[in-house]
Amino acid sequence: MKNRCSIHTGLLALAALSLAASVHAAPPTRINHLIDKQDLSERDRNNIRRYAEFWSDRLGEAEGPAEVDEARAKLVDPLRAVRVGDIFRLEYSKSVLPLLGKTAEQATPHAAVNALQIVALLGTPGSLEIILSHASVKDEKRFSVRLWAAKSFPVAVKQNVLHANDIDRALRDLSDAASLEPSWLVLRRQFEAIASVDSALSRNLQVKVLKAAMESMKGQEGPSDIMEATYTALMLIRNEYLALPPADKETVGKALAPVLCDLCTVAAAHWDSAQEDDAARKSYGGAVLVSENLLKLIDARVRPQQPGPRTELGPAWRNREKGRFDSDHAKWRSLLERPPYNKRR
Repeated sequence: MKNRCSIHTGLLALAALSLAASVHAAPPTRINHLIDKQDLSERDRNNIRRYAEFWSDRLGEAEGPAEVDEARAKLVDPLRAVRVGDIFRLEYSKSVLPLLGKTAEQATPHAAVNALQIVALLGTPGSLEIILSHASVKDEKRFSVRLWAAKSFPVAVKQNVLHANDIDRALRDLSDAASLEPSWLVLRRQFEAIASVDSALSRNLQVKVLKAAMESMKGQEGPSDIMEATYTALMLIRNEYLALPPADKETVGKALAPVLCDLCTVAAAHWDSAQEDDAARKSYGGAVLVSENLLKLIDARVRPQQPGPRTELGPAWRNREKGRFDSDHAKWRSLLERPPYNKRR
């Protein structure tokens, strides 16, 4: 009898614990009605904190894609409004960022990527810190997380919360990361992130990253898939250059021209191996063509009264005419070694 009572008591205790756990685990109510409130009560702040912590914990502890997707959707839900109030954003960020930062650092790559996507939508300086901490291969070895760190930066900027100094510092950090990046796909996204900001600093850093890419490829036997990212970067730079005021075109052009010539140096060095690879032949050829066209546009601006070199590097690459390519490349090298491009001579 005593044993039977003990079993009955134990079952009741387990049922009580189970009930308590289910009550504790019950999802909190939505907080969308607080998004545009100008003054948050203590109760409002507690509701925001409970909601943020509950779904952030769920994201960090998710055991599969479905759980990750559910937690992400819940965390993004309050941020989908056309106008998210500054007071709400600050309070929500205060609760959610420490937990999302931990998830980005320690969880599975899938959960970490989703954490970065949510962080980007907050767009605060704290968000930027988390994004940048996963931008460089020095600190983040997971390819997918570095990729999404780069893709998250423009999203964070678009929230119009960050100050110019925050953005400039982030651009410098991104350029440092891009200068070390071994993956062409991540590098392309990093370059796109830098180019998403329209500023003189951004343009200077784009040239810096291109120069680092050239140095990286010079040290390889080739063909290098970094040229894939370079080709995309050059098309972005070309479009930016065309939209610049005349004075800026001359300044940017003088800095950019030697890098464009260096790209042709890489193409010449990798000629045989790149010509034999279909994908490389296309990316190298496209990059050479854009570089040559940009060189001609730049030289017409920098030396408006003098005729520029008559070259056809793009067609020479396409037609596999190595001698013609080398001869035309030498014309640009010779020009860029003299003033006004090189003031030391």
